[in-house]
Amino acid sequence: KKLFTCNKLILACGGKSAVKTGSDGTGYNLAKSLGHSIINTIPGIVQLKLNSPYLKSISGVKFDGFATLLVDDEPIRKELGEILFTDYGISGPPILQLSGHVSKALLNNKKVEILVDMMPEEDYKEIENFIECHFGLLSHRPVIDSLIGVVNKKLIPTILKASNITNLHIPCYELTWEDKKNLINILKSWKFTCVDTNGFNQAQVTIGGINTKEVNSDTLESKLVKNLYFSGEILDVDGDCGGFNLQWAWSSGYFVANNIAKS
Repeated sequence: KKLFTCNKLILACGGKSAVKTGSDGTGYNLAKSLGHSIINTIPGIVQLKLNSPYLKSISGVKFDGFATLLVDDEPIRKELGEILFTDYGISGPPILQLSGHVSKALLNNKKVEILVDMMPEEDYKEIENFIECHFGLLSHRPVIDSLIGVVNKKLIPTILKASNITNLHIPCYELTWEDKKNLINILKSWKFTCVDTNGFNQAQVTIGGINTKEVNSDTLESKLVKNLYFSGEILDVDGDCGGFNLQWAWSSGYFVANNIAKS
């Protein structure tokens, strides 16, 4: 160990995400030792773990759709884009955008669910009419074959099972209205229970960090310790996907250095 003396100090140690890069949360301990408080740190922009018996059979399947986050049965946010099912749960840009809200809800022991809409361009009534017409034209075909071209082929057996249609080869004309209703509900609002995230090792950003109320927003200098500055993810600042967190790191670093150079 060596002792260094300086006139001004910048703490830019990152958060807890991507531990292999060196941002293991040590910076928070340094800030705490200097009197700063830390807002609870949780993973953001990260894949989600689901509790579902269907994951193994649909792992690797991706499609464009809506993902809606429900917290204690209330819709919080909805995102459109490519969704990917995995053996542990769900991923893709829409899921990454929702993940910060998921982390916060799980931290507070709330019920978290994801609704998946696999046919985002049609509303419920349009799909209802389509199913009636489509199954009518293919009335003697097995239901498992009738959905080819409608949704990803790899999803069809699992979608039918989730719709409580256990006989995958039943002719379409034998399907009851209840069967069709269940199928439409799965196509438009397949509900999954979220139990966790993939943690800091997979997270692209850390939510939480040094309390910004203790930092001068005009200079990013500590209000508690003179000549102590902060920049980047170590602060309680985070954004959505799209380069916003990288931009914050670069901009805040430049901003702090520029202020110090002028002082």
